Amino acid sequence: MICGSFKDYKLISTSKEEPDILFLENTYELEVLFSYSEFENATNKKKILADTLEKAMLYLCELKNWDSQLVKATFKKMKEKEYKAEIKGKTKLSPDKKKKAYPLIELDLKQFTLYLVVEDNKRNILDKKLIAETDTYLEEVSYHMRELKWLTDHEAALFKRTHKPVYTSIQLS
Repeated sequence: MICGSFKDYKLISTSKEEPDILFLENTYELEVLFSYSEFENATNKKKILADTLEKAMLYLCELKNWDSQLVKATFKKMKEKEYKAEIKGKTKLSPDKKKKAYPLIELDLKQFTLYLVVEDNKRNILDKKLIAETDTYLEEVSYHMRELKWLTDHEAALFKRTHKPVYTSIQLS
């Protein structure tokens, strides 16, 4: 999407018409109405970005005669979640099989926050520990997520991608 002070939404090109190294197969280049000054001064930046993306996607659905219900449902879900985005990593069961641990990444506009979470079998959170706050690059947050291990029945550890074993753990009492 090319955001700017355009008169209207406009489809510029598709990858099928003009294959390019920058545009993967089945991509579309759109001119999208967007006010940078309004965005910079706003407190609800996630909502503005989501609304802009939704309008552009619905425009594309109309143009290509696609069913817009999936797009509408996706953005409805985003609104219900108050524009909070999370990635829950693979769960690891404790040796006694009474608890599970997993990494949780909260995605924000200017940073990613990584937590180590331990739950019981009823999905009650027993502990949640901040591991790292990084820039918005998955490579940076993945540095802190080499391996998740249970060291004992009561201690889960998240290892970093380092030469020596370096980890942050949660010890339950």
